[in-house]
Amino acid sequence: MTSTLIRLVVVGVGAAPATVGWSQDRGAREVVDRALTAMGGKELLAGVRGWSGRGTVEVLGGYVGPYRVWRAAPNRMRTQWNIGVISHDLGFDGRDGWEKALTVRQLPPMDRERVARRAILTPLLSRSSSPMAVVSVTDTPAVRFTLPGGLDETVYFDPRSGLPVREVRKTRYEEGIVDLVVRYADWRQVGPIQLPHRIDEQLLELPLSIRIDEYRLEEALADSLFVNPNAGRFKEPLAVTLATIPKNIYKEHDGGEPKSWQRNWGIPFGPTESWLVNLVVRERLGRQVTPLSSKVEMFAGPRLVKTMDLAEPVLTAGQKYPVARFYPQDEIFHFRHHFTEHAELNVDRLRYTLRYRTPTGASAEATLDIPVTRYQTKTKLIAPIRGNLIAMTGHEFYELAHKYEWSQQFSWDFIGLGEDFELKRPGATGNAAWVTDGRELVAPGDGVVVYTRNDVPDMMAPKDYLKLTDPQWAIGGNSVIIDHGNGEVSCLFHMKLGTVRVKLGDRVKQGQVIGQIGSSGSPGVPHVHYQLQAEPKVFGADALPVQFTNLSRALWLGGATVVTPIRGVPLHAK
Repeated sequence: MTSTLIRLVVVGVGAAPATVGWSQDRGAREVVDRALTAMGGKELLAGVRGWSGRGTVEVLGGYVGPYRVWRAAPNRMRTQWNIGVISHDLGFDGRDGWEKALTVRQLPPMDRERVARRAILTPLLSRSSSPMAVVSVTDTPAVRFTLPGGLDETVYFDPRSGLPVREVRKTRYEEGIVDLVVRYADWRQVGPIQLPHRIDEQLLELPLSIRIDEYRLEEALADSLFVNPNAGRFKEPLAVTLATIPKNIYKEHDGGEPKSWQRNWGIPFGPTESWLVNLVVRERLGRQVTPLSSKVEMFAGPRLVKTMDLAEPVLTAGQKYPVARFYPQDEIFHFRHHFTEHAELNVDRLRYTLRYRTPTGASAEATLDIPVTRYQTKTKLIAPIRGNLIAMTGHEFYELAHKYEWSQQFSWDFIGLGEDFELKRPGATGNAAWVTDGRELVAPGDGVVVYTRNDVPDMMAPKDYLKLTDPQWAIGGNSVIIDHGNGEVSCLFHMKLGTVRVKLGDRVKQGQVIGQIGSSGSPGVPHVHYQLQAEPKVFGADALPVQFTNLSRALWLGGATVVTPIRGVPLHAK
């Protein structure tokens, strides 16, 4: 971004009187010039070619790790951080941007636009030559820069020192234009200029709290520091491939169990089944392509039963970009597709063809055959709570709380209910007010305990429990993981501190008490998070659909057998 600003206005935010007051006739240029003087002066700032810094970063409410930053005039940037369970590398060379979580990927246009704005070495200096207009000035001045495309920026200044303390940037995301806030504090002298040593970037994709311990002014930083590590190979042929998350796609009957045709008020209703596909797009060097359209062909054996054409607007609306979380993927982007079809079609395979535009403007295609199967649980499983219970969240295809890691796709959050299906105990407070608190948990099936944890306090804030030993597993709180020995693994999370009754290597029997319900690793209503998966991992294993053998509907719903619980329906477990 260069000096393409149209105009600059000043707005007041209202604050208590400060030592240095601001009269109503002070102009925006004077406010900005005062800030630039406090930062070292226009001449010195213009002469700075770059700087580097090292310190620490805090992300995800409590993970802390080393942080490095390099900045060079006019708009080149590189940042690196590593919090153990996640590492991230981001670069912008003045024209193009890239990032690395698992592998390197070129940033798509929207991400590149955001990073380009972050990369400006001295943004206030670059704005200072732009036209300015005064709206008002108060004891706490704020200068608004009107940028092309409606992406305004407002900078707030400390009334005493004149230094910037906050920026509000209008920024474009998939969900529209939103305000991002960047806060600056702890300004200190670095050579002839002032730099902030505390920076909080409230980014939607991953908020960062940065603490710089040491800055170093740089005469020259090598261009290679900012350039995409794969850029030297960009003349090689493009290699786009498709994959899915999870690796195996399973469909389930809607409503929990397969049903024959029924009539309600004389209207026939046939059974349906649904499945979720995260269609992953990869390119061997992480180069971006532009999706144009997709064709989805559904087969039952060799027979084609349905074809769907997805135009560019549909793909754009469903296009997701990878976020560095606990199990980053090799992808440039992916699409989330939810399919629901008549069960009688017996869809067992999809052929997915993506048509895309290459960086040179040519059109190309990539195709993937995707098996779609019904999974029948091999282990005889029972619900982990005896008596009355209810599934309060999870498992629904549209329910996103358990979709950010693919091992949770078929998971539930269960809570226990009282004899009269009540949620709370009269007169009790805190966790004890919930009937489910302290309720016994049982092994869903026979197997061997392959992981336990019993040291996470209940109701601990994420910023604290993420600082515990082995923090990735602390997210689940006190836990028991049981390997059933046939490619099926049961995971039970959020147990009450000190109540886990089994240890690593124990053989357990179905129905054996293994602990109590609590709220460790998930502050709020005490509950048990249960999921069945293909491997003994917290993240990154394929989730497996579950069929329970001991559940029935309760109350007015009539006692019918339930194989797959539905959220919000009172149940009874024998």
